[in-house]
Amino acid sequence: MNGYVPNSPLLLVGVLVALVMELLLGVLITRLPNSKIARVFAWLLVVGMVLGIERWTVSEPAGIRMLAIIGALLFGMKVVVSVEEHAAGRKNLNPRNWLLFTIGWPGMRPSTFAEVPGPAKNRWAELLKQGGRNLACGVILFVMAWGISRIPGDTLTSPARVWLATACLLPAISLMMHFGIFNLLAGGWRLLGADCHALFRAPLRSTSLAEFWGRRWNLAFSEM
Repeated sequence: MNGYVPNSPLLLVGVLVALVMELLLGVLITRLPNSKIARVFAWLLVVGMVLGIERWTVSEPAGIRMLAIIGALLFGMKVVVSVEEHAAGRKNLNPRNWLLFTIGWPGMRPSTFAEVPGPAKNRWAELLKQGGRNLACGVILFVMAWGISRIPGDTLTSPARVWLATACLLPAISLMMHFGIFNLLAGGWRLLGADCHALFRAPLRSTSLAEFWGRRWNLAFSEM
């Protein structure tokens, strides 16, 4: 976990301030009346923020750098998809809903937040139930991985311990994040009127790579 401990807490504060500034600039860019100009500024924001954060965090551990770059890229691409939706004739979200969409949902369709707050959408309870169940399973696997990593060396060889811990840890992370937290978010937002859906939909049922990547795994990428 040392990869996620910042060398400089002050630098981390600076990164957070930069991300807040990116959000504020995003609000302004998405409200520009000229779509061509908005598109140019949106892409300049993406490239500038990602390159800037990458250079700024060069002395930080890999985990911190990864999270900072992901944050900058995610927020920047939210601006891009919002500009493109407006260029296609859809109405801009108001600033509050745009910030809710950008900060609180990993999907890439701004229009899903057009009716927030509003009447609850169907299946919200089902998504909350699925998300809670998957999150609990992920936590159990995570605890198992941690326990395996603590087994004394005279009981289990180091390579075997690493392999077993990894075999538990990787699905644990996916269950907690992709199928747990994301489903909980989808259910919660649907309860508040957003047209959010599960972004990872039973990928093991795929019968082709096209179905896997296009309809079942990380639909935020397909939306983008």
